[in-house]
Amino acid sequence: MFARVYPRQAREQVVSLADWRQHDDFYPFAPGTKPKGLLWCPEHMNVEFLLPGHIYMFKTGDDWRARQFWSEVIAYELSKVCGVYVPPAFVATGPDGATTGCIHELFHGYRDQAGEARLIHGADLLRRITPNFDDKTGRPHTYTANVRICRAYGVAYVIENWAALFAFDALIGNTDRHPENWGLLRQLEDDTSRLVFAPLYDNGTSLGYSVREEHLERELAQDRIERFINRGTHHAQFAADDVRGARHVDLCRQFSAEYPAARDVMARVTNFDPKEVADILGWCTTFEVEPRFTRQRAAYVAQLIESRRQAIIAALEG
Repeated sequence: MFARVYPRQAREQVVSLADWRQHDDFYPFAPGTKPKGLLWCPEHMNVEFLLPGHIYMFKTGDDWRARQFWSEVIAYELSKVCGVYVPPAFVATGPDGATTGCIHELFHGYRDQAGEARLIHGADLLRRITPNFDDKTGRPHTYTANVRICRAYGVAYVIENWAALFAFDALIGNTDRHPENWGLLRQLEDDTSRLVFAPLYDNGTSLGYSVREEHLERELAQDRIERFINRGTHHAQFAADDVRGARHVDLCRQFSAEYPAARDVMARVTNFDPKEVADILGWCTTFEVEPRFTRQRAAYVAQLIESRRQAIIAALEG
């Protein structure tokens, strides 16, 4: 698969979903568990970053989750800088004309793509080899089991793909990469089938989205930044009997030590100029939607990303 890269959405191009047709049929291969969020892009759309007739998923949140859509949009823009494949995400207002969120381009079912593709969630794969797999917690969920499954199914570049995933998740502080939030795409063409690594979808639980606006000034202190980062963990575990996931940077350190091919990939993901991040975050502040992405939040998220980037680099060098 290849990443689809589009021009950056302009502030006046907030997508209105008022006349988008909802996908009423059950769609079993869409990422996530709520097919009611799927909508068809109208054929008459003439926007450079939208595909007429394609399916998109609208995501929003309420209360303390209201800013998650910003994390999704930033993750997509950041993926261009890091060289990883994140499904395109754009700021949108929902069918009700009032709710702000983001739309995600469904990463299969393209008109210009031969054959068809179906998503298989990691949970479905883990269930086959893990008798005590708990659907509610998504555990045990060890990185070694993930690698073993991908290798067993003949997926190409297994270590490189997982290295990019762990490094990107560490960079944005994604705490929700449970087995429903990663998967493999089964591609069918001319009676042949192969499995490939799916894009890194569902990135909303990241980038300090839960920090309230009134607390940002306090949280910008470096000691608070470090404390916040150290509290975060990935969903993937070191060992099957661990009660929680590994800390992000520790996971990068151990994975790159165990699989040397991962080191160069992780270094590539973190090899960018912080000015590129500042540019992305400054762009977010130009949108006049609620909740706003304020300049103070931009400063906070920039500090989070740079502190995490430096920690990953230090772990790889160490």
